[in-house]
Formats: sequence, C-alpha cells, structure tokens
Amino acid sequence: MQKRVQKILEELSGDSNLKKIVLYGNSLEFSCNSNSDIDLYIEKFNKNLPLEKEPVIDCEVDIITNLNHKSRLYEEIDRTGLRLYESKDSGCRNCKVRKRK
Repeated sequence: MQKRVQKILEELSGDSNLKKIVLYGNSLEFSCNSNSDIDLYIEKFNKNLPLEKEPVIDCEVDIITNLNHKSRLYEEIDRTGLRLYESKDSGCRNCKVRKRK
C-alpha cells in the first residue's frame, strides 16, 4: 500500500493547482490489504480545473475533491485522515483555465 501511495504522490507532485491531499478510509485501517482501494481527498486552489494527471496504479483509487468544509464527510476526513501533502503557497501560481489533453 505504501508504494502505491508514494507512486500516486509522485504522479500528482507536478500539479501546481493542488492545495492538499489526504488519505482516508479503509487505507488507514488494520484490515487494509493488497486488494484494498485507496481513498483520497484532494483540495485544489481552483476547483474548476481538472487534475493535470490522474494517477494510474494497479488498484482502484477513489478521489473526492473540494468538499464544503462544513459537510460531515469533510469533517470526518479532516478528523481521521492522514494528510499526505499540503501546499505552502497561498494560491495557485499557474491556475489559468487549462484544457485537458
């Protein structure tokens, strides 16, 4: 599981629109195994822009983006999730509208 998460982070690392990445759900439980999916919450500076590159790995990856911070799901992810990445920038440097290739 750790190698898969590391690969995801490497693939997403060049996206300047990423504000925060949080691992949550079964991925953090003792019952997690090699067949488990990976649940990620990704917060973007500009929520209307797609990810520059979606991670491609050998298991299912469920990605949720830009939840309302008052929602119960966001509060649960924020409380129990493992923060993998958080931008030190206050805003996206290159967040002009990009078209997906």
